[in-house]
Amino acid sequence: MKAIKTSMYMFLAGLFMLTSCQSTTAAAPDLGVRPDTMLSNEQIEQKLADFRAVKAVDVSVPSNVIAAKFKSQFATAYDVEWDMANSVYEVEFEISKVDYKAWYDADGNLLKYKQDISVRQLPEVVKNSVKHKYPKFRMDDAEKIFKGTDVLYEVSVEKGKQEFKTYFKEDGTFVKERAE
Repeated sequence: MKAIKTSMYMFLAGLFMLTSCQSTTAAAPDLGVRPDTMLSNEQIEQKLADFRAVKAVDVSVPSNVIAAKFKSQFATAYDVEWDMANSVYEVEFEISKVDYKAWYDADGNLLKYKQDISVRQLPEVVKNSVKHKYPKFRMDDAEKIFKGTDVLYEVSVEKGKQEFKTYFKEDGTFVKERAE
């Protein structure tokens, strides 16, 4: 009986060590996908503002052009869900257990996409900028955003009841914040 208990404890300890060494957040794959529209960042923002201005509706897979473009850019996507408003399509999906969201215009041009990343995956320069701008705040969630020619990082920070979504460029330059 004692040998069984010892074996059971050793098994549980080994299982605990194995699971505690694994990351709880899958690493976001580097897709090498960049927005492909010839629109300026301001035009992209206007299209996205138009999208947010009305309630998006669920749609089935949009036109063959958009569906083919999405499939070529995000070939391994699964759990795909499409919405549409004001001629902009939003698609939520997963790749390797990482959540993504992308926006396409009616011509099938990828306007913007973002992927969940862990705070650990933020570039050091971005982490340092967040810590400098928001001392005593805790970094909570992070996303990497590809929009037009820009790559941005959205970092949620909180301290007590204060919560902000903050945006930084790849070089650590502060862009804006939004109270949550």
